[in-house]
Amino acid sequence: MNMDLKYDEKKTIQIVAQLLKKGGGSMDMLRLTKLMYLIDREALLRWGMPLTGDDYASMEFGMVLSETYKLTKRRFLGYRLWYDYISAEDGNYTISLLADPSDGELSEEDIDLIDEIYTKFERKSNYFLVNTVHHQLPEWENVGKSSKMIAYEDVLRKNGLSPEAIDNVVKELEDYSYFQKFSL
Repeated sequence: MNMDLKYDEKKTIQIVAQLLKKGGGSMDMLRLTKLMYLIDREALLRWGMPLTGDDYASMEFGMVLSETYKLTKRRFLGYRLWYDYISAEDGNYTISLLADPSDGELSEEDIDLIDEIYTKFERKSNYFLVNTVHHQLPEWENVGKSSKMIAYEDVLRKNGLSPEAIDNVVKELEDYSYFQKFSL
């Protein structure tokens, strides 16, 4: 869907760990998935490059990072690195940090962005995140109980980037995707 960027599970785990640490070691799954989307989206809008390489999906309660959402729901069979560091949701829809994955994949700018988004919404309720933030994002589509994939280009376009700027971002993402195919 999104230029075939490679999903960066290790970096995603490190972002999740940063958020969980800020939340005292655990966090409501809904809050976590909303904050993850806001962080990745903001990186795309600011720098023309998402942090995770994940696909974006519009769902009933707002936007999510598709692969990350599936990992939080344990929808994969077999071994995933995620399961070494992040717990399954408990009966209260809470996800916890099992082990520290370090932050070696994150740049200073990435960490600053995580801190910025967390701080902006740390005192806001889940209701606020869904109804005041996510349902107001221009790229969100009301799909009811279903889901719909949303391309990076649509996020950029619906957030006011010019066609030329979008073409530049798409070219950069395509080049990066091509490079990923030949790197480890």
